[in-house]
Amino acid sequence: NMNMHTLLPNIEQYCPELLSEFLELQKLSSRDGLPVVAAFGQYNVGKSSLLNTLIGSPIFAVADKRQTTDNQCHEAHNLCWLDTPGLDADTTSDDDKHAHAALQKVDMVLFLHNLANGELDNRQINWINKLSAQQTGPDILLIMTRIDECSQEHIEQTVSKIQQQVGNSPLFLISSQRYMNGTAARQARLQELSGIPDLQTQIYKWRQQLSVNRAKKLAQKQRDLQRILSQNLHVAQHELTLLEQQQVIRENALRTDLLALHQRATQLLAAI
Repeated sequence: NMNMHTLLPNIEQYCPELLSEFLELQKLSSRDGLPVVAAFGQYNVGKSSLLNTLIGSPIFAVADKRQTTDNQCHEAHNLCWLDTPGLDADTTSDDDKHAHAALQKVDMVLFLHNLANGELDNRQINWINKLSAQQTGPDILLIMTRIDECSQEHIEQTVSKIQQQVGNSPLFLISSQRYMNGTAARQARLQELSGIPDLQTQIYKWRQQLSVNRAKKLAQKQRDLQRILSQNLHVAQHELTLLEQQQVIRENALRTDLLALHQRATQLLAAI
């Protein structure tokens, strides 16, 4: 980290286009704390409810009106659970900015969508594609919420459309309400049908592999930077070679001009 801090001013001065890459490398190399899992999605999609269900305690405020206006974190089960403001909840506030900033600090994104609303909109698709394209960015799980409010026909048709939108990425279909009802009634089958146990299993399995995945992402970012720097060095060497060639041409031209001038001066002196 000390070497990175020393390098950054030089990178900012001489290679500003690479600054974000080096900051990403710095972030990956210093990431050794609890894994951060963030719930991300539009307003009132069920982010707080899902996190409370996964944690097993009503930590985050849940209501029909806007509650979460800033990133909120809670540590449980060796994970840091992060609740973000709903996207598009209030276009006059900084909600979107807070939610987007959170993505720079997390290891996993739970991207939630209310299945009752139908397929994804263009903004959601753009965010999923952006997250998926980052090889060294956070991992992403696509969570379809509120399945208890949908008919089986609606679920099948909508899931089919969404899978086409996201390139057949795995979807987790869940209902926090169904899980809570099953828990209260001690009905294991209802809990199972909520999709929450499968999601919990996936998250805890991912957590066990996180140290290896973090190391892989760090190595990948190092390779990416090494490749970019090698390309830049090759371009710089080529430009230097061209400058040297141009310098030689200018020197030869100057030498030729000086020789001609000397010969002319000699002739003038001989004629006096």
